[in-house]
Formats: sequence, structure tokens, C-alpha cells
Amino acid sequence: MSDEPAAPAAIQERKILFVSYFTSKYAQGAERLRGCLERLGLDHEVVPVKKASWLDAVRYKPTFILEMMNKHPEAFAVVWIDADGYVVQKPVLFWSIKEELAVRYYYWRNKDAKELLSGTFYIKNDAKTRAEMQKWIDCLATANPNLSTPEQSVLNEMLTKGTVKLSVHELPEPYCRILADRGRRGIPADSVVVHYQFSRECRHNGVPPDVSRMPTTILSPTGFSRPPRVIRPAKISTPALAAKRKAAEENRNRHVIRTRKKVEAVRKFTIPSSVKQTARRRQIWALRRAKSNKTLSAEKIKNIIKVVGSAEYTRAKQIQLTRVILGTNEPSWGGVMGHPATPEQIRQSKVEMALLPSALRFDRCLPPGLPVVVMGNSPTIDSVPAATLLKLPRIGCNRALRHKSVWPNLLFVADREPYCQERDSGRLLAGSKRGVHTICSDSIFDPEVLLRGPYEMLSRRAQPTPKFEVFIYKIGPKIKTWNYDMVAAGLARIPVNTTTFEAPLVSCLNIAGSMLQAAAIIGAQTIYTIGIEMKWYDKATSHFFGAGSDVGAYPQDAALDKILSALSQVKAALTAAGIKVVNLSPYPKSPFASVFPAKPNTDLDRVLKTIPAWSERECFAQPKTNVEVQTDEEILQALAALPDDQLKSLASEPKE
Repeated sequence: MSDEPAAPAAIQERKILFVSYFTSKYAQGAERLRGCLERLGLDHEVVPVKKASWLDAVRYKPTFILEMMNKHPEAFAVVWIDADGYVVQKPVLFWSIKEELAVRYYYWRNKDAKELLSGTFYIKNDAKTRAEMQKWIDCLATANPNLSTPEQSVLNEMLTKGTVKLSVHELPEPYCRILADRGRRGIPADSVVVHYQFSRECRHNGVPPDVSRMPTTILSPTGFSRPPRVIRPAKISTPALAAKRKAAEENRNRHVIRTRKKVEAVRKFTIPSSVKQTARRRQIWALRRAKSNKTLSAEKIKNIIKVVGSAEYTRAKQIQLTRVILGTNEPSWGGVMGHPATPEQIRQSKVEMALLPSALRFDRCLPPGLPVVVMGNSPTIDSVPAATLLKLPRIGCNRALRHKSVWPNLLFVADREPYCQERDSGRLLAGSKRGVHTICSDSIFDPEVLLRGPYEMLSRRAQPTPKFEVFIYKIGPKIKTWNYDMVAAGLARIPVNTTTFEAPLVSCLNIAGSMLQAAAIIGAQTIYTIGIEMKWYDKATSHFFGAGSDVGAYPQDAALDKILSALSQVKAALTAAGIKVVNLSPYPKSPFASVFPAKPNTDLDRVLKTIPAWSERECFAQPKTNVEVQTDEEILQALAALPDDQLKSLASEPKE
């Protein structure tokens, strides 16, 4: 039994209420839980609920606990136990806990992380804890629906960040012991609350095993019992038995030799039909791929010419555009881990990047007092009228040209995949003809910036520089003495750039950070943001053009804490520079709003009456650069005009 000392008499009089609920699949386990609570004389309330799925039932847990706290105000504390749990002996520790919350943490091997387990959950019942429970419920409502244990993950994150301000008592393992073998070897004697983990089946709409097959036998205090070792007597050997064993062994050897010879003969003179079928299938697939690629290329060219407007192109220009799309746009080297480029290829890429015009042209290009709108790609971009947005300078990102009515003046593209999609669709070329200035990160073209594979996926490789007009900015710094784990832990400061495109922009692991820095560099004193939430409740509508995952946009869950920590430092740098950021999003509980509070009621029409007069042509005009489609001869002439020392310096730039 437990060695814990008994609590004083006054403390033992406290009412501790044990609660749980169960769905139909957990009914047997819940009856067993109710029975052990009654046997131990513990106050309890175990009730049935109807939920559509296992995840719905799990997400209901904090709401149910709060309901029980409100229903039983006389209870000093409420203890939740999962319906698949079993109370082995009276949990006397709960009567002596001084903290407001008690849970168990599981420490993973070889990981600097701990996982909160909510199978056994103690919460003190007072006004403060009820208010903190409501915070947990609100945060869980907007959590990622793909989390496997959403209520545990959300609470762990809130406790780590201090969003929930409760004192925590770490329960010992016997109070939340998970039986990996479901008690087949018995229950250790020091156990207080054990869990049989019905979620293994119910998580995937399965049915848990019969409760009667899960033993509740308590072992001796020495730990898990093991079957006694059986000492068998030595085999008695006689000459007759030895001869018999030898004959049997020789017979087995003859069979092995005979079988081996037969297999070798078959391999030598025949080819299995399965091999022939596999070879034939591969030939068919290769022919289909070749035909499909040819068809797709033809369709791609037709669509691009249609987007750009064929009336503006001569037949010769259309032929040149076809050559560009099919030929030089396909990357041929570098940029993927395990597939490094050669020094000559790196040198060639550096030279081609040097020919691109720099974003330095846009330093302080806005008149004083003119605000800027930084646009993300979430559906909330449509919460502000398009006519209002079009009256202000706009900075967009990646796939912003898919919007039907609002295009940015400056389009920032930071990743290779959206760059390839928008380039190959013709939107970047069409945007450049309509006054959109595309500004690309140097990491898109630099083969020394390595991404994860596969190498066969062309959009992962370093891209060739385009033959239509784009500007280039540096992402950095190239050599770091810090990482984003240190930033999230508050151990490092990132070099936020608010002055010039001549210096690199720090990435912040999200393009929103780069766009905020860019808005400061072009001269904005007030930055309005719209369409930036960092997290969306529904995958299918995560972007204004539909599901972002369909086009390669990935969720930020794994790096969200690092992104928000970096954005907090960007906010501090902007504030120090006298720059104000106003978040126009109608969602006040988004992760982005935790750094830049949402102010959806901002009257932009009133702001428009006070801004200075401006013109897109005057603010963003630039000297005439290369024509939309350069010939190979023009590129060679430009390369030949560069001095040798410049070529050497380009080839020797440090790696990222």
C-alpha cells in the first residue's frame, strides 16, 4: 500500500470530488471506475455523454471539469480520472496538495521535453481556478484540429508560456500510471491510479477490448513478478541417440543442398514472370509520364500566353517565351541537401544573381506620413473593402497575385515553391506588366542554400534567375551565432533591419517578419496588417484562394513559438524606430494577435482623409532594366562586361 503520511484531520474533512464522463465505447471501463470509487468511499460523479468522435470527447474534458466545479461549489477540489482508469487505493495525496493544479509529466528519453498527462487531473475549486479553466477552454476552441491529444498539448503550452497562471504540483508516477501491457503482468503494489489506454482503439474508431480481460491483480511490493526459471535436466546421451541425431542432421543438410541447387538452376535459365511484368509496367509508366509531361508543357505555355495577353506579343516574343518556360526555367543543380553544386555552378549562379536589380532602389521611396498595408493570404483579407486597400501602398507575399481584386505594389517571394508556381503560371510576368514589383529572396536562386529533398522535385532546387523583371533582397544573416530555439527561450536577439535593403532582412521563420521590416525600410510610419493570423481553424479555407496545403503551404505548428518570439523582437525594434503596427484582423485570439493585438474597428476611411497625396508611378517607379525576355547573347555580353575581381568576390561569398 502507499507509504504517504496521512493528512491532518482538518484537511481530511475537505471534500474531494472525483469526476469522469464516458461514451458508449467506454461504458464497461466507466462502470469499473465507478465501482472502485464506491468501494473506497470516495465522492464521485461519473456520467455518460454523447460525442461524435474520440477527438470531440477529448476536447470536451475541460468544459466538463468546469461544469462540475460550478455544480459542486462545496467541493474543495475536483479530480478528473479518464474513464479507462482504475483507482487501486485511496489517493491520500490529494488531501494534502497545497498547489492549485496537479498533473503528471512524462519525460521522453533523449529529448529535452516533457509531456503533460491529463489522465489524472487535480484542480482546486475556487474563483481563480474557474477563470483559468475558462482560458483553457477558449484556447482549445481555436487549437489545431490535427493534434493527437489537443487538451494536453494546449494546456502544456499555456502553462509553459504563463498564459494560465496556476501553481502546479507534479504528481508522482503511481498517481497516473499507464499500463502498457494492460495489467497482464499485474499492477505494481505502489500504484494509486492506473490507466488502461482505451484510446489505442477508440482514437481510430475501433472498439476497446473486454474489461474483464484486463486484470486488476496487485503484485508484491518487489515489483513485477516474473515466472520462475525452469531448470531442465541435462539430456541423456547414448550411442544410439547420438547416431539418430547425426542421421537426422545429415538428412536436413542434403535437403538444403538439393534445394539450393534447384534455385540456382532456375535463376540461371529462366526469368520469373513477376520480373517480366514489373519491367513491362515500368516501360508503360515511363511512356505515360513522357506523354503527360509533353501535354502539360503545351498547356502551360498556352495558359501563360493567355494570362499575359497575346495581343501584346508578337509571334517572335511568344516563341521566346516558350523557350524560356521550357528551357532555362528548369533548374539543373544544387540547393538540395545531398546534391551540392560544383564551384563552377555556384560561380555562375552568383554572377546571374548579380545581374538582378537590387531592392535597394525602394529605400525610403514613400513620402513622409504615408502608411502601408502589409497583406497576408488568409481569408480575412476580404474583411477590408478592396476599394479602401487600393488607396494605400500595399506589400503582399508569395501567392498574393491570385486575389481577384487587390494586387500589391511590392510582392515579396521568400520560398522556392511559391516562386515556381507563380512563375510557371505566368502570374509573375503578368504582374510585372501591371506595375507589380516582385522582390525575391536571394535564397531562391542561391545553390548554397540547401533545402530538404527530394532532388527530383524541381521546386526544391535552386532556381535560375528569370528573364522578366524581378528585384532581389538578401535574407540573413549568412553566419549566425544564434538559432531560433535560443530566440524562443529569450537567450538571443535577432538583427531586425528597419533601415535599408542593402543589409539582409532576418527571416523570423515566416515571411510576415520580412514584410514588416520591408514596410519600415520603404518609409512607413504606420503599418496596417490584414490577412495574417498564423493559424486557421479550418484547413479547407486557410487561404483566400482555398486550402493552403493544396498548393504547398504548410502549417506553422512546429515553429509557432519561435515565430512569435521573433515577431515580438520585430515589434520592439519597430516601436523603438517610432513605427506603429495596427492589426486589422477580425480574429482577436489568433497567434499573430498575441503579438500585435487585433483592432478590426479601425476607421481606415478617416485615415485616408489625412494621408498625403501619392502616386504609385512616382513612389515605385524605377529606371528601365532588362526587357521581359533576354536572349542568351545579351546574358553573355553582360557576363563578359563584369571585371574579374567582381566575379571572384561573387564566387567567394560565405555560405548561409
